[in-house]
Amino acid sequence: MSGKSYAPSEWSYRIDADEITSKPQSYFLSADQEACAALSRRLGVEDIERLEATLNISRESAGRIYVQGALKAKVIQKCVVTLDPVEDWIEEEFDAWFLDKEQTVSFTEAKKNRETRKGHVEVEVSSEEDDPEPLYDGQIEAGDLVTQYLSLAINPYPHTQGAQYEISDEDRERAKPSEVRKNPFEALKNWKGKT
Repeated sequence: MSGKSYAPSEWSYRIDADEITSKPQSYFLSADQEACAALSRRLGVEDIERLEATLNISRESAGRIYVQGALKAKVIQKCVVTLDPVEDWIEEEFDAWFLDKEQTVSFTEAKKNRETRKGHVEVEVSSEEDDPEPLYDGQIEAGDLVTQYLSLAINPYPHTQGAQYEISDEDRERAKPSEVRKNPFEALKNWKGKT
């Protein structure tokens, strides 16, 4: 197994890759209050009141490990307009692949095996599948995997229902196109001669 180790994580749930077989195995993860508090700081939100995930994990041919996951989270953020708390329920499904880089089988061989198994001549393969994540110490860090997908699902511009930016007359005036400079390159037309 690889000698590399995972960095410390706010929410650690490690799964030993040696336990994984071709028969899918289910895992249920639920972050406790301490982990939720640490993750809310890491992800820049007010609070994570609930975070859980279900993972179905199986070993494919060529030694790759396939993770099919679904996460649920209750996240509290500040409204970008009013700064009031905004509650958001997140439900997200995701896929991930892992591989022990020291026991790698060529991707060409893996793809060939998969095509043969499915009976297809051409199979589209996602970029994540093309480049599986490495295992460290023979383990999958499932807590961090779920956290990564949660971070992608969080709304970057949360707002309370009906909240809108108030635009002042001064802002409207500034937003109007300038009569002096209609073309964005207008300011550069005499620039060459000045240098």
